[in-house]
Amino acid sequence: MGQAKEAIVLDLKQPQAVEIAKALAARSDILIENFATGVMERLGLGAAELHAINPDLIYLSASGLGRTGPEAGAVAYGTLLQSYSGFAGLNRHPDRPPRIGFAWLDPMCGLLLPFAAAAALWRRRRAGGGARIDFSMIEAMLWTMAKPLIALQCDAPAEPAGNASDAYAPHGVFSSAGDDQWIGLAVTSDEQWRRLCALVPGLNDMARLTLEGRFARRPEIDAALEAWSKPLSPQAAEDALLNIGVAAAPVAASADLVGDPHLNARGFWAEENGAQVPGLPWRASCSRRNGPAPAMGADTDRVLETVLSLSAEERESLRNLGAIA
Repeated sequence: MGQAKEAIVLDLKQPQAVEIAKALAARSDILIENFATGVMERLGLGAAELHAINPDLIYLSASGLGRTGPEAGAVAYGTLLQSYSGFAGLNRHPDRPPRIGFAWLDPMCGLLLPFAAAAALWRRRRAGGGARIDFSMIEAMLWTMAKPLIALQCDAPAEPAGNASDAYAPHGVFSSAGDDQWIGLAVTSDEQWRRLCALVPGLNDMARLTLEGRFARRPEIDAALEAWSKPLSPQAAEDALLNIGVAAAPVAASADLVGDPHLNARGFWAEENGAQVPGLPWRASCSRRNGPAPAMGADTDRVLETVLSLSAEERESLRNLGAIA
């Protein structure tokens, strides 16, 4: 809890710290918590208790499976929920075991939570009153998977497709000259297909194929594209494909992105301690500030003094009791 971009540390096992949390909640617009289900209520910091103190408070709980239902008490991790939701089963190549991959769900929920909080603020400004929001990570994952879920109900369950597409052919990633070098491409029209056939020797006799025909002969087409791209650098393959109007791009490594002229011209990268880290994904006329997250407890004294008017002696007493860090 505390003001935006400031960090204080409270030991909520101490009753004095709970009282501080309540006092802060009474002066706050938004509270976001992600304890296990029931913890906040046991601490005396549940939504009902805090809304009695501050009826305008937006109280947002984030958990793996939500605060209600038979599995509300389960704790979860993003990668496990990607398996639980079926995402891992679809995000793979056919005939390969499901893969966990990186924890996509964790940052996605980090983006959705402020959206929910902002929506509640907008509602409060129009209609008044606080809000209770119960955010479920598993439901957030399923929210992104409408297509396979609808397909299942239409007796056409989605299957893992790897690099293939059910809308375009050819569509995929093909090896290029060098170690772990690849080129991705997508043909989205019959005209693009005819141009590709004129470029790639192994496709010369397939120019009249429709999309359905290309789907039927996908293994043969992919083999011809692989034979064409293998001797070429990714950049040379990209140039040749873009020249005929086929969407293409090399598969970039992290080092390629750090040195990318476009991203550098946009000022995307921010330097922190000699390292390049992602900055904000937009340019705006308003100012911005990059910097590290506040250290644990870095703002404890300042927040308690300015928000709750606690004196140095009171803060020291709380620190001696272990209520604050």
